[in-house]
Amino acid sequence: MKHVIFGIIYFFLAVQAYAQSYIGNELKSIVQSQMFDATEKVVPVFVAVPGWYFYGTYTNTDQEIYFREKPKKDQNHLGFQGIVAREIQNNIPLVFSSSLYPEKFQINSFYNDHLSVTFKVSKADSLTNIEIANMDGSFRREAKYCNERLKLLVMTNSRGNYITQFDYSDTLVRKTTYNTSQRKYRVIDEYYNDNLLLSRVIYNNSKSRNTRRVDYTEKFTYDPANRLTSVKKYSKRKVAQDSTLYISAENYILENLFRQGVRQTNKYIYNENHAIVEKSIDLGDNKVNVTYDYDGSSHLAKMELTNRNTNEKVRFSFIYDSEFRLSELNRFDYSGSSDTWAMKTKFILKYNSKSFLESISRIESNGQVSRFLRYD
Repeated sequence: MKHVIFGIIYFFLAVQAYAQSYIGNELKSIVQSQMFDATEKVVPVFVAVPGWYFYGTYTNTDQEIYFREKPKKDQNHLGFQGIVAREIQNNIPLVFSSSLYPEKFQINSFYNDHLSVTFKVSKADSLTNIEIANMDGSFRREAKYCNERLKLLVMTNSRGNYITQFDYSDTLVRKTTYNTSQRKYRVIDEYYNDNLLLSRVIYNNSKSRNTRRVDYTEKFTYDPANRLTSVKKYSKRKVAQDSTLYISAENYILENLFRQGVRQTNKYIYNENHAIVEKSIDLGDNKVNVTYDYDGSSHLAKMELTNRNTNEKVRFSFIYDSEFRLSELNRFDYSGSSDTWAMKTKFILKYNSKSFLESISRIESNGQVSRFLRYD
């Protein structure tokens, strides 16, 4: 679990520095990681959805889950089950409201009754401090917020210590990261106008925090409705490299990605409530359709993924309690030979009297509990 916490939580922090529910986002990321990852192997992947894209990692015990064949050194190619893992982690309807928690609290996460992760939060006036650590000391991260803006991030993992400072002005957000093992700085400048990201400049690593040698630049454009229309990457010599183009209409977004001369097209369709109902993903050899169904209260009730190349299918169902909290999540796998669905995994979520998540049981198709997570 230690690697996936780094890969996923750090990413959510980076892109949601302005989010008011940052405490809830952190808790959700931890719970997701513990629910789905058996851990210890890190697989690099590239993820792209409307509005952002990033290069990160996913963790599992079997690399073949994510790659159809052994990837080449320069490939980051998701297999179908990798897409399944990504979609369920992006869409699982877990909600943690920051307003429910006191000014100072600690949550201890137990994996099969062994303490695995501590989550500490302290708040005073406009300042919030969040600390996450696992018990073997291989991972620790501390985030400091001021007026709900991330100001300082301290990371410790197997590769060393990283200290990132965030500086804000009217149009500029500067992120300066110091790698203590390499004794080098990495600076990223983001330029905004009316809260719209216009460009991002990534500088090469340097021994001095004041040295600025451009590594590459990203530029963002928008239509009159402030919908993202393109993301383009330029080398330090201002030569166009990769790009992502978006075509938006009332109920869909068409996304065209160009990576090293290869085109990839994704389509996203939304209903009248602006909730996504269908997604078409094109990732190399995997062409996947994802459909979403909602219940009468507009909560996600079912998600189904189909690999158009192989006819592999996976289905998830979501069940809620009387207070509309997720209480059960089921995964079903499809057998093409018999044209039937069979349940593979069930998750049972329980809450205490204060609506805090209390435990998660992961039950396999043979009825055995393979994982029990408890939160105190």
